[in-house]
Amino acid sequence: MKMITKLMLLISIQAAFLGNAFAGKILADRMFAFTGQTLNAGDRLYSADTRYFLEMQSDCNLVIYRSKNVGQQVPIWNTLTQNQGFNCRMVMQTDGNLVVYGGNGSVLFATNTQFNNTNAVLVMQNDGNLVMYRNFNMNSAIWNSGSQQP
Repeated sequence: MKMITKLMLLISIQAAFLGNAFAGKILADRMFAFTGQTLNAGDRLYSADTRYFLEMQSDCNLVIYRSKNVGQQVPIWNTLTQNQGFNCRMVMQTDGNLVVYGGNGSVLFATNTQFNNTNAVLVMQNDGNLVMYRNFNMNSAIWNSGSQQP
């Protein structure tokens, strides 16, 4: 099965379990980031259960939030890059490095996980941990935010 087909299958399954209330938002945002993909200001990666999400904020900070109640989010991890630039974006580079770039191209944060693997995937897990895996099989983690919650 091609990677995109697997992703669409996972999104369909998740939307079926969560119902129509969340399906539109999940499909508008993402659950995974693959190499070559970018998160711009306001873009999010959600955990499968939608309790956690990673957001690229307009202030250039990349933040993981835990949703407590409707409309109430608590930050649990961030890159400490707030107000260090403008028009920032998070990029899953094709070499496997996760980087937050300022609008002028400056590197504000990097995981330093370059390993020349174009199959890496970034996943916001149900435990609040952001994990980069070598491939879509998700059997070999190469980096994590260390933000897992009890």
